[in-house]
Amino acid sequence: MKALKYFGLAALLAGISCSSETKGKPFVNSYNNLYGICSIDSERHSGTVRLIYFDSESVEELTPDNFNSIVLENKLPVVVDFYAEWCAPCMNFKPIFKKVCAEYEGRLVCGAYNVDQDEENINPVHDSYGITGIPATRFFNEGTELEKQRIAGGRPEVVLRGIFDAFLMECGN
Repeated sequence: MKALKYFGLAALLAGISCSSETKGKPFVNSYNNLYGICSIDSERHSGTVRLIYFDSESVEELTPDNFNSIVLENKLPVVVDFYAEWCAPCMNFKPIFKKVCAEYEGRLVCGAYNVDQDEENINPVHDSYGITGIPATRFFNEGTELEKQRIAGGRPEVVLRGIFDAFLMECGN
């Protein structure tokens, strides 16, 4: 909830608000490079903004509901970026991750998982993969995490490409 409050303030400052007319509609604020979908809390009838990690098909937005099917049951190797909206290093790494993922589209699957989704879960997804700081990147092949490939923090494009290449070689691709 804390991150939602921070993002709510950021959305307010960026001039983004939600109402019954904008429910379910995407918003784009190119000045702050924010992308999201407006949603209305039916109990409180208040508008909130749900941030979308990227406006790109090369990065899947992961949730507790789709994590297993996209990450663990995928035939292709999978790279997951764990992030939060309030995390400045995460937002700095976001365009780098997006760009490199687009270059590897079809060879691997990239996903982004907002760790703030786990606040109300009994078994948080990010705890299962040793996420103690963000951004954090994890690599999966045939449903198994390759622990020696773990990355803490962001990386420059050239370094990330090298890591992706080494990961694909290890997976036999």
